[in-house]
Amino acid sequence: MMSPLFYSILFFIFISCNLFTLREPEEVGNGARILPVTFSELLKSYKASFVAVNINQYEALLSDSFTFRVCDRIYYSNPDFYTTWGKDKEIMVMRNLFLALSQNEAYPVVFDKFDVITLDTTLADSQYAKIEYFAYFYFTGDEVDTARGYLEIYGTRKDEFWQVALIRDYERDKSPCLSDVKIKFLTGK
Repeated sequence: MMSPLFYSILFFIFISCNLFTLREPEEVGNGARILPVTFSELLKSYKASFVAVNINQYEALLSDSFTFRVCDRIYYSNPDFYTTWGKDKEIMVMRNLFLALSQNEAYPVVFDKFDVITLDTTLADSQYAKIEYFAYFYFTGDEVDTARGYLEIYGTRKDEFWQVALIRDYERDKSPCLSDVKIKFLTGK
């Protein structure tokens, strides 16, 4: 005969396993969104989402109040239009851009240079970095665009995770900059 202690232990195991409660399904695969916990990780994730052409990860990195500021040459041509470049417009532009990139290339976007030049870490909840970039975009039909300039990326921390709040683009040496590439995909190419 089994002792009452044995039945008590068995009952305790049965209750702690919670066999009859349904679990929430977990997101797997490419749908997973992982936000960075440091500002440096945010910068790496920004570049990685660009290179991997991952619109879901790119969107997750942007705060709800995100703003993109095109380079001055483009901004001053139509400041009323480009002042309103928020998260919705950025996602639309990047989705169009990513769809146009060649799927035959191992890396449809290659950064020859993506170097942090200055990094301000004085504030705990908001930081910025000035980044020099030189990128190649490989599109279908063997078209290649280059972009060269500087980005100022402003990050904010919310609930222990970092997101991009503002990106300002600066051209360098009158070369096409990232703004030039994005403008091509503003309304869908």
